[in-house]
Amino acid sequence: YMINLAVSELTVRLLRQQSRDFIMSFCQQQPDHSGLTMVVEYINQHLHECIEIDQLCRIACMCRTKFYNQFKLQFGCTPLAFQQQQRLKKAAELIKTGMQITQVSFELGFISSSHFSRIFKRFYGLTPKSYQHRNKANLK
Repeated sequence: YMINLAVSELTVRLLRQQSRDFIMSFCQQQPDHSGLTMVVEYINQHLHECIEIDQLCRIACMCRTKFYNQFKLQFGCTPLAFQQQQRLKKAAELIKTGMQITQVSFELGFISSSHFSRIFKRFYGLTPKSYQHRNKANLK
């Protein structure tokens, strides 16, 4: 019974991730299709800024409660958690290009490089420096 439950949970997580990836690619292709796609595009264009939820609600043309419910249903997290995930993904891309870690952290709106390192490690399981070294080793 526990194995079946674990397999079911894994299946649900995989399907959620696939649908999230599909929605993200759709948002890039047609950012003005719906309120949520416009919000995703707005978040991606303003990764370095502190975003107000009321601003996102206006973009989505939804009240706060409906917006939170719809966003969490579609993406499995809150808008601010989503923005942080997008920041970290962008940070990983920039680190791979060889940009300085401190510069990456400030460019993406993190308050300090140590705060950035803690969050990056929590998300990727590696410090930004380790991630940078690992990617340099993979390129060789």
